[in-house]
Amino acid sequence: MEAQIKPHTERILKQVIYKYILDEEQPIAARSLKICELIGLFVPADFMIPTIVRHLTDTESKNVPRFVSSCLTALSAVITYSGVRFADQFDGLIDKLLTLITTSDYLQSENVEVLDRTLRVTHNIVFAAGKQSCKSRQRVLFKLLLQLGSTPQLINAKVQVDQTLELLAKNCDLQDASDLFSCELEGLLLEMKDDFENWNRNTSERFIFDMLVRRADTAVVDYWDQILEIIAANVDPDTKDYELRLDMLSLIEHLLLQPNLQSTIAFYTEIIIKLILLPSTEWRAGIPNLSIRKGAVICLLKLLE
Repeated sequence: MEAQIKPHTERILKQVIYKYILDEEQPIAARSLKICELIGLFVPADFMIPTIVRHLTDTESKNVPRFVSSCLTALSAVITYSGVRFADQFDGLIDKLLTLITTSDYLQSENVEVLDRTLRVTHNIVFAAGKQSCKSRQRVLFKLLLQLGSTPQLINAKVQVDQTLELLAKNCDLQDASDLFSCELEGLLLEMKDDFENWNRNTSERFIFDMLVRRADTAVVDYWDQILEIIAANVDPDTKDYELRLDMLSLIEHLLLQPNLQSTIAFYTEIIIKLILLPSTEWRAGIPNLSIRKGAVICLLKLLE
């Protein structure tokens, strides 16, 4: 079967798969996807995956969002069963695939379709890699999912991100995704230490920080100083964007509402008030500043409760 299909894969990809895998008629798109999955099952991964990556990174095509989405969809389909027959080959390609994703413009794309397809590729990498190959790549896969999950354009893909996080946790011999957040919290906070003061409303790390802290549960207790330092630096009314300041206050409100953090919050009350809430209640002209003041007052009331 392999010998019969392999010589024709280039033509199949360019003339059929890329053309119809995103077709508006769902049955046509679904059939194209299934063809791609079957090709990935029968043609060696060390031939198929580099072939699609070559098409994906072609100079003339890589700046066309529709073509990029088609290639990423095809890549995700081929990856699906790569771990079934070609596990060793696929393991040797995982790092190259992760480098492709993290160094490309896909994660910064404003095109929702490109972001969604990048998420599909990431999910299928986790699925195909299994326990054999995920553990050693836990950090890079987790950061990748954090960035996708915290991207505002993918707000409707929360379920898919959560499912992939759960799968990654299981493949890394953890009980669930919350353990993954707890394990990675310290390392990621250290990585943010050098540049959090330079964040603005468009900085991807600030969205990652928000998701990380919200989902780390009681693990945040051990890193409260670092977390408050980052929040305080990003509510500065003189240097920070309105959107960034408001999101940081929203994060503080979230933490204040967690019953299992009450004793820690009580200990840090003075710092929260002096460094985060009081500067945000300072009177400044403009409707955005009114929203900031309202948010800070709400947090103060919850803190006093």
